[in-house]
Amino acid sequence: MNHVIRLLDARQILLISLLWVVIGAEGLSADEEASPETTSEIVAVDVGESLGIEHFASGDPDRGLDAYQRAFEIQQKLAANSLDLAISLNNLAFVAQRRGDLEQALNFHQLALEIWEKLAPDSLLVAYSVNNLGRVARDRGNLARATRHHKRALKIWEKLAPDTLLVAYSWNNLGRVAWDRGNLAQATDYHQRALKIQQRLAPAGLEVAQSLNNLGRVARERGDLSRAMDYHQRALKIQQELARDSLLVATSLSNLGSVASARADLDRASDLFQRALEIRQALAPGSVSVAETLHAIGLLHRQRNPPQLSTAAAYFRRALDTLESQLARLGGSYDVRAGFRTRYGAFYRHAIEVQLERNKPYAAFQIQERFRGRSFLEQLAERDTVFAADIPEELDRQRRDLALHFDAIQQQLAQLKPRIHTEQIEDLHEHLRRLRDEAQDVEEKIRRASPRLADLQYPQPFDLEAARSALDPGTLMLSFCVGEDSTVLFAVSKEQGLGVDKISISEEQLRDQVQKFRRLPRSIGKLRTQQFEKLARTLYATLIESVEDRIEESERLLILADGPLHYLPWGALPRDTPDGGQYLAEWKPLHMALSATVFAELRMLRREDGESPPPIRVVAFGDPRYPAPRDSAIHHRDAIVRSSAERVLFDWEPLPHTRHEVEGIAAVYPTDRVRVYLGPEATEERAKSLGRDVRILHFATHGYLDERFPLNSFLVLAIPEEYRADLDNSLLQAWEIFERVRLDADLVVLSACQTALGEEQGGEGLIGLTRAYPGKSPRRRSSCSASCPDWRRRFRQPCRTRQRRESSPAHAAR
Repeated sequence: MNHVIRLLDARQILLISLLWVVIGAEGLSADEEASPETTSEIVAVDVGESLGIEHFASGDPDRGLDAYQRAFEIQQKLAANSLDLAISLNNLAFVAQRRGDLEQALNFHQLALEIWEKLAPDSLLVAYSVNNLGRVARDRGNLARATRHHKRALKIWEKLAPDTLLVAYSWNNLGRVAWDRGNLAQATDYHQRALKIQQRLAPAGLEVAQSLNNLGRVARERGDLSRAMDYHQRALKIQQELARDSLLVATSLSNLGSVASARADLDRASDLFQRALEIRQALAPGSVSVAETLHAIGLLHRQRNPPQLSTAAAYFRRALDTLESQLARLGGSYDVRAGFRTRYGAFYRHAIEVQLERNKPYAAFQIQERFRGRSFLEQLAERDTVFAADIPEELDRQRRDLALHFDAIQQQLAQLKPRIHTEQIEDLHEHLRRLRDEAQDVEEKIRRASPRLADLQYPQPFDLEAARSALDPGTLMLSFCVGEDSTVLFAVSKEQGLGVDKISISEEQLRDQVQKFRRLPRSIGKLRTQQFEKLARTLYATLIESVEDRIEESERLLILADGPLHYLPWGALPRDTPDGGQYLAEWKPLHMALSATVFAELRMLRREDGESPPPIRVVAFGDPRYPAPRDSAIHHRDAIVRSSAERVLFDWEPLPHTRHEVEGIAAVYPTDRVRVYLGPEATEERAKSLGRDVRILHFATHGYLDERFPLNSFLVLAIPEEYRADLDNSLLQAWEIFERVRLDADLVVLSACQTALGEEQGGEGLIGLTRAYPGKSPRRRSSCSASCPDWRRRFRQPCRTRQRRESSPAHAAR
């Protein structure tokens, strides 16, 4: 077994050595008399792993990975599914992780875990592998999953190897995740627990240096720069003695650079960051740590007096290029990739600000496009490719089993009372998170199984000229970039080009105003009405007034919101007119999109100019029939229906006004062009079976936003009185729409509560029901952000639709 102890840094050597000592690893291997051929292959494995270490240490990670892979192939031939093979998989994973290839690292660690769980279940080796998965999850920005992995590892280590460096290792990992979450008190507690164990067992070891660095980062975040400097200097001294010129040393140098920068010692900070960058570029090229160092150096040049803006811009550009090369190797589900971009949103915003300070608005606009809607565009491009492929039967079964399990947990939650069963409820929510993680893993495997995905070309972000070309004459695009201290507004049209305004309002102020604006209509009374109108005019003056003249000259508005502005009902903002006032929705037709690039990709799907559009075909769903009384829903045989009823997620009473709404819409169009599904006919099966010939689709029903898992949000369609196994559960969830519904519609109306809401995810906007209708379905969407619809207003909608039936979808949706 000694020939497999080939890891990439001293911390890993220490940990794996401890594992062998504690569990008696020699006793776990099944040694047999080796033939001469086998002996030569063992030597080849030894040589290959040694070469891997040598190449990696000399700054050639690609050759290092190649050497490890050759050794792994021999190891796989010698002893498939052995503990030795699992160690080789971990070696491959560590090299891949250092290179920034997180998808490959995750795959290797998962294969190693499968072997260890089979050969040594609930052992220290299992904990070690789970811990490694936690590190990858943290690097990908999936902090919830990282926490679960590290807690699982800690539980095993505390049971089998209490009061050892292994336990300290888990405390440190949990502390780093807590720091990422911004929980400094918890991070300090975890790191101090780790340091206490390490100082007793290995007072001059690298693990002590690791804890000192972690505590230094927390102290720096809290503003205690003297203590932070002391922690980092002590860590660097240990590391230079035991692991000179290693990535560990680079970490300490970078940490000291951050302290020097906070002290305004820019020359010292620059020297430290440059030394860290040299090591990281040699040992981990293309990694996130390289991007972070480049970004930090860029910030230093921006802080100088006078600011060195050109140099700062160059470093920011290199940081973004490195970060996006990492994204190409990140892997994971759409949520993982979107979350990763969100984590580094400041990189893009700082780059935008510097370009504006350099008076380079065109460059600033293009950086904005690089950040906005990128995961959405990938999702859009992959959608038909991935789900048109034959999904392996095993993966399809796993996906369905997970959905059933998820529903069962929801049923258990429905039976608990928040004030009484707090701990049980949190445990079940934790179980739901684990199931969500598993579902994301299955999604990733489905993507890998697609034979066409590797050759897929993704849309590239637009520059200004491409954005202008994508706009129709008369369209004014307003693209907002909400920063920590101020907001930037890019105004673009085909006729007048680009205009830029800097709005002096912080993200915190803007979020507070938008939240108040959305809450006020829920109250009644003259005072509340006055407050609402005052705040609405304030928001209009802040966000719109500076471009009022350009809006007056335009025919329509395309709004690209950002941050809290995704929640703003733009149409309700009023402007002053000689007649007293006018809402923005009354003044101009409004369109919304994530970015100019997203808008253009959707626009490409529109019919070519001059092509005769097919006759308008309208399909509308309304007044679905629900079990009555409500008790019959509570005892329904479908788990998610029962769960939803028991939790009173929506009112099971019928919605007669939605029947009138749909019938009014149907009366506008010729009878041979409209199909209405009311009452028991408004089923999920019919919604999923719609063809591409539908040009207008209208849902008038209940809606529900799942804030914990936005893609589980749903529209509620007709629920039969009697359960039938061959029917769907009547809750049309966002993920089902994405996977199974294919439309080529001009307009989709979600006339249901909360359908315009979702989870805010940086440049990706809101993730919810509207996200389920990307690409070819539809070109226009209309949805509701309220939690209680105003049926009287909705009842008047058919009249407005009749007046505008020959107008564009944008006019019809006003």
